[in-house]
Amino acid sequence: MTQAHRNIDRFNFRADNYDKYRPGYPQGLLDFIYKHNSLNEQSVIAELGAGTGILTEELVKWPCSIIAIEPNDEMREKAIQTLQRVKKLCNKGRNRRRNRSGRP
Repeated sequence: MTQAHRNIDRFNFRADNYDKYRPGYPQGLLDFIYKHNSLNEQSVIAELGAGTGILTEELVKWPCSIIAIEPNDEMREKAIQTLQRVKKLCNKGRNRRRNRSGRP
């Protein structure tokens, strides 16, 4: 198993507790990011390591396009559940366990 897979797998069986106990992000920080990056309808934000969707849930309130990437299956599934009410969400994820070769 590669180091990358070990890093991904260390969150196995933790998604519920992560989602329950991980604090959210301060509104002031979110406002600062939005304002100081001149974000608008044409902006695209890539969230790498989206976890259970705690930050994603805030980002989708902005008029930008959001791409949330989470490599851990359990964390990603929790994010999909959390964000299922978001109309602009498009789940094109795949189960990484199908291909552990490191190739797409």
